[in-house]
Amino acid sequence: MNKKTSSSKEKTVDSQVERQAALASRAWKAHRARLYETASQQLSKLVSPEELDVHFATMPARYWQQTDGVALLWHLETIHQFFALLDEPDQPGTTPAVQWRPVPERGVTELALCTWDRPGLLAKVAGVLAASGLHIAQADIYTRADNVVLDIFHVTADGRRRLPTATQLATAVRKLTEALNAREG
Repeated sequence: MNKKTSSSKEKTVDSQVERQAALASRAWKAHRARLYETASQQLSKLVSPEELDVHFATMPARYWQQTDGVALLWHLETIHQFFALLDEPDQPGTTPAVQWRPVPERGVTELALCTWDRPGLLAKVAGVLAASGLHIAQADIYTRADNVVLDIFHVTADGRRRLPTATQLATAVRKLTEALNAREG
């Protein structure tokens, strides 16, 4: 194969890659725009436009590739709850917002945790969940540019597909709150 033919094929491949990247970028932007519209309509009474804008501006790109409208609404509610906790005078600034929702068709319960990022946070959370008898099947860890963490843990009660009980989850939330509010010595 001569250099001219090789160069022509490389340009064709480069052009195809560029087109695919442009299509993916447009699809990603359209997906985000739909999510923004959904969130602004459905959460207008709970989340301010500024809070919504900050979330969209500061979440990492991979978050948008993995998030649908239902999850986004739940995540924004969790983050909003975290900021509401910060406004309470009797709560330390490290109190996490923790919510859960069963996903029986997947055999897991999703546990959403929102707090400030700090060294050792993931290890501490994983340890507390394990000590509470929960097994982490998957963890989606996101840190916004403003240092707010939104961690989504997919947990089971037995390492297989048995959903945790409400008691197990309440215990885990209590222990998480205690552990994340503990002063580092």
